Order: sequence, then structure tokens, then C-alpha cells
Amino acid sequence: MDRTDTVAIPLESDIDDLVLREAQRTTAMQVRNVTFGLFIIILITMISLQDRVPFAYTAAWAVPLVMAMAVRAAIARRMLREFDAGDVPAERVRLWETRMRVSCMVNQTFAGSTVWFTSTSTSADDRAVLFVTVLSALFAIGTINNLAADYKSVIASIPLLMGQLIFYWAAQGTEGLTLALALIVVTALMIRFARNHSRIFRESVAMRAQKDALLAEQEVLAANQKTMLTQVRAALDEAEAANRAKAQFLAAASHDLRQPLHAVSLLSDTLALHELPEPARAVVDQQRLAINALSNMFTNLLDLSRFESGDIQPRWTDVSIRQLFAQLDIEFSPQCAERGLDWRVHAIDGAVTSDPVHLIRLLRNLLSNAVRYTSTGHVELGAAIDGDRTRIWVNDSGPGIAPEHQEEVFQPFVQLGNKARNRERGFGLGLAIARHLGNILGSALFLRSAPGEGTRFTLFARTAHTAPQFPATPADGSRTAQVAARMTIWVVEDDEFVRTAFSHQFKALGLAHRLAASPAEFRALMVHEPIPDAVIFDDMLGEEESGLDLAIELSSGSPETRILIVTANTQKARLQVIENSGFSWMHKPLTTQQMLHWLESGNAMAAEGTAGAVWPSVKGDGLRTPAPADACAPATRH
Repeated sequence: MDRTDTVAIPLESDIDDLVLREAQRTTAMQVRNVTFGLFIIILITMISLQDRVPFAYTAAWAVPLVMAMAVRAAIARRMLREFDAGDVPAERVRLWETRMRVSCMVNQTFAGSTVWFTSTSTSADDRAVLFVTVLSALFAIGTINNLAADYKSVIASIPLLMGQLIFYWAAQGTEGLTLALALIVVTALMIRFARNHSRIFRESVAMRAQKDALLAEQEVLAANQKTMLTQVRAALDEAEAANRAKAQFLAAASHDLRQPLHAVSLLSDTLALHELPEPARAVVDQQRLAINALSNMFTNLLDLSRFESGDIQPRWTDVSIRQLFAQLDIEFSPQCAERGLDWRVHAIDGAVTSDPVHLIRLLRNLLSNAVRYTSTGHVELGAAIDGDRTRIWVNDSGPGIAPEHQEEVFQPFVQLGNKARNRERGFGLGLAIARHLGNILGSALFLRSAPGEGTRFTLFARTAHTAPQFPATPADGSRTAQVAARMTIWVVEDDEFVRTAFSHQFKALGLAHRLAASPAEFRALMVHEPIPDAVIFDDMLGEEESGLDLAIELSSGSPETRILIVTANTQKARLQVIENSGFSWMHKPLTTQQMLHWLESGNAMAAEGTAGAVWPSVKGDGLRTPAPADACAPATRH
């Protein structure tokens, strides 16, 4: 719906009516606010002139003026009361306008007459007349402020006051003529001010009327939104490929989708632990790659929905560029060598203030994209310090991107030159997620490319002036035998397939283990079995108690036991509760390498698949780096 087709812009006649109403209301409010002050000024004037002008003269001027002002104040009060009571017809508003204008003209006439009463007094001198002239001019200026919204009343009343002053002094000869000319200039300036103010007042009323019309239209659209939500979503699904809707759907269904994936991942890792014939080994390796790709796709789709909802926030720290690039060098040097590409790294001794989890994921996505689409030549990662900013770039000699497609490549599921959807080139989510990550870090991505000239992505980060420590590379799993020889582990999991997969894996690893399907079975183990070295809790065990509840119960009686919470839940509120508990936690699917790293180190540092880097997740957002690296929240309790 085009909102401009439905907004009722007020007509000129409507504007005139609104201006009239607002002008009269404003004038009436000003009268109510200044009347008492004007009474005080009149009293001060009478006291100041008592030695030069007989009381009878000043009273003859002041009494009619005070009465006229009182009548005007009464008119203003009644008009405001009527306006406050409800909508006033236009004819009634014009009647009030006439009354207020006539009362103003009477007031100005009496106010200007003071010069005549003063000058006719035999005891008055020129100083007294000049004094009342100044007071009358000030009275006129106050009237301008009171009537600024009503230009017609200014034109009708101000000459009645200032005209008397001008006429009097013009009749006093050459010296008086000079003052009369000055008063004419002052009168002209007052009228000009009133005209400009009246124009501004009208424009402001018109703008407010248009704004009110827009707000009213917006309220109508909001009221209709609930009934139109299904159709709007369907239209967006067709027009925009429903990327956001798909991500939200996968986020909502994450638990049900990840449970079988978790079981399959455990079983596949278990198969890889056995001695297999070479053909079977090749099948298992391909199976693990397929599971890893499926897990990554789930994670990326979930993260897209969380990016759009604003659930992911950065945690700032100082990151060493050289150590950051060293981690990426471990990952991408062999990939480039396998494809026959020249891998170039230009590391520097410096640091940036950023979120290490988000920053390495952003660069990893850019580099993965460069490696996939570059068949010959080079892939380059570099950095340079430009004062308070550090420039980081990823450059390749690939086919390049035409200008008309350079915005398109940042859209989810868009893959130029891959209409067959070859999975070796990913799923088309890497650059979309990279842009979201850049926005979160305040580092917009700049793309420079042309067909046949390669592609260069550039981002900027704040230069840091410290030497931060970088997470160390985890063990490669060679100590599995030692871990198996000394550990006993329990798993509390309500899904039978996942329990069975854990059982097969623990047997293959030689780990002593016990399995519990419910809180009741877990408590039975606590009664009849020795306390284990570690316990893995599935958080979602049922409606009454969660894995986190059992973890808290266990830790209170056995603080030395290592505890890991695993969850397929993606709700921000629940993940925040788990994060705040202080326990180690990971998203499903949990890989064998992640579990072994957790068991060996006793903390929450873990890596997925063949990852070489270890990255702690950021507290409060639950974001996990997808393959080739993954992590769980830092543990503060074992």
C-alpha cells in the first residue's frame, strides 16, 4: 500500500480554520497570563505621575482602561472554557475572534489616550509626557507579543495606540517631529514583526496538521496490520525470497531439528573412532562433512534471524592482529595450497578494539568466499594502521563482480555463477552474515571489484594501543586415551536416540559412563553411584525441571564435578539465564572434539570439526562460531 495515496493532506480552507482556532486560543491564553501584570504597570504609572498629573486626570485614563482590560480578560476566559469543553463550530470561533479584536481595539485606544490626559494637565511637563509615551510604546510592544498569532488584530489595533502618540508629537514642532518619526519607524517594525510571526505561526500550524494527518494514517495502518499480517508475510515471502521468515522458522524449530542432528553427529564421530576399512573410512569422512555442512547451515540460518532481531551484541576487547592472522593462516594456508593458490598474509604488530568472535568469523567468511571462487592466482589477507583506524582487507584474483551485482552478493542465498547450487561453493550465506557482523562491529564492508580483476573487501576497526593475549590453539585430541582412562561421565538426556549415540561414543572412547533419561533417574544415580568427574545435562528435560535446575542441585553438593549444559534452545531469554548461571554451555550438535576439549581443559573452550582456533563465545548472546571453529560460553564454575 502506498501511504501517500491514503494520507488526507489538509486543504487550504482547513488550514485557515485551524490557524484561526489556534490563533484565538493562543491570544486568549496570553491575555489570561499578562492581564495581572498590565494592571500592575497601570498602577505604577499612576504612582509615578502623581506629582506631575492630578489624580483626576490619571484616574480618568486608568479606570476605563482597567475596565476594558477586565472585559477582555473575561472574554478570553469564557472563550477558553468553551474551547476546552469540545469542538467549537467555525461560526462560533469567528464570533469570538470579533469580540477579541474589538476588545483589543478599545484597549489600545484607551492606552494611547494617556498622552492627551498627561499633556492637558497644567502641572505636567515634557518629561511626564515623554514618560507616558515610552510606557505606551512598551504597552504596544507587549500587545504585539500578545497578538503575534493574529495579524489582522495587530493591524486593526496598534495604529489606534501608536497613532495617537505620533499625532501628538508631530504637532509639537520640530523637536516633536523627530520623535514622531522615530515612533513611525517603531510602529512599522512592530507591524513587520507581527506579519512575519503570523506567517511562521501559520506554517507551523500547517505542518502540525499534516503531521497529525500522517500520524492518524499510521494509526489506521497499525490497526489494520494485525488482520493483514498473514498476507503481508506471504507477499514478503514471494517478493524477498522469505529469507527472514525462513530463518525465524528454523530458529523456532531449532530444538526439534537439532536433536536428531545431534544424535547423527555423535554416531558419525563414533564411527570415525573405530578402525575401518579404507572404503568405509572414506564414506564416514564424507558423512561427517555432510553433517558438518548441515550443522553450519542451521547455525547460519539461525544467526540471520538473530542478527535481524538485534539479539547479538558485541563484547569489546583488544585483539592482536598478528595472532588473529596466525589463526586464519592455520586454517587457510592448506586450503589455498590444495587449490594451487598463492596464500599471502601481511600481518602487523598492532591491535584493534573489536569483538574477537565476530571479527574472526567475519574474516573467515570473506576468506572462505575468496578461496571458493578463485581458481588461479592468489588470496591475500592484510592490515595497515591508519592513525586511529586500522584497515583490514581480503583480496583475491578471482573472476570479480560486476557493479550491478555488488549489492546483490550480500543477500542471503545469492551465489553468482552457481545456478546448479554446487555445495562445494557453500550456501550463499557467508557474505550476508559478514555484512551483519560488520554492522555489529561498526565496521562497514567496502567492496571493490570488476569482472576479470578480482575482488577486494575492506573494513576498518579502531586501533588499540595494548598488547592483548590471544586464545591458544587447543589440543588435537591426542590425549583421548589418557582422558578415557581416568574419567567417569554422566549424561542426563530425555531423547532416546541422543542417549544411545552418547553410549556408543563413550564405549568407543573407553569412558566409564551412566545415562539418565529424567530427573528421577539422575537422582537415583546420585544415591547409588559415586559422584562422577563430569556431567552433561540437556537443558530441556521436560516442563517441570530443566537440566540447569539439576546442574545447580549437583553443584551445591559436589562443587568439584565438571558440569556442561547442552541445549538446542535458541530463545534469547533462556540462553541468557544459562549464561548467567556460570556453567559451561554449548549448542547442539555437540561434536566429539568439543566434548574432549572440555573434558581435558575443565573449561568452556572447545573447537568443532578440524578447527585450529579456539574462540570463547560472547556472554549474553549465545552466538557460536560455525565451522571451522565453534565455542561455548566461558565457564566460571566446574
